[in-house]
Amino acid sequence: MRQLRLWLGLALIVVVITSLWLRSETSFDPQTDTISADPGVMTLKLPEQAELGNQFGVTVEIDTKNRAINAVGLRMEFDPKLVKVTQMDTSQSFCTFYPQNKYDNQTGQIIVECGTPNPGFKGVNQLAKIKFVANQIGIAKFKVSPQSQILLNDGHGTDILRQYPEAQVLIVGDRL
Repeated sequence: MRQLRLWLGLALIVVVITSLWLRSETSFDPQTDTISADPGVMTLKLPEQAELGNQFGVTVEIDTKNRAINAVGLRMEFDPKLVKVTQMDTSQSFCTFYPQNKYDNQTGQIIVECGTPNPGFKGVNQLAKIKFVANQIGIAKFKVSPQSQILLNDGHGTDILRQYPEAQVLIVGDRL
């Protein structure tokens, strides 16, 4: 009976120490990781104009504002009548695993969901470079959906993305 009490006491001590350690590992510094601090930024970089029938690139970059993140979700929409994805490259991304990394030329959607283990990533990173071909003359718009996220490595998955960029490219050429 005395040994049982001793083992139960030791088990309780291990549980308390482990929970205190985990709490310290997953807590975050309110001065650097609050939602009110600088939000993360997602940027679309693309040319102002593209030629009908030619390829052009759209680069999606993130800036964590020097805060550690461990996951990103990109959902971007485009008009599949005007442009079509020919290639998507995520090899320059900080991510090491991708639950989703796809595009759909029928619906005009791009989805990249990815992450990396602790300690995460801080800084500016090229999340994806997407090559499109211009299929029709017009103004092709690209919109990052509010479903997109930049998640802090704070043990809570706090989303620091507050703005969802839109950009456009003018497609020009002969109307044969």
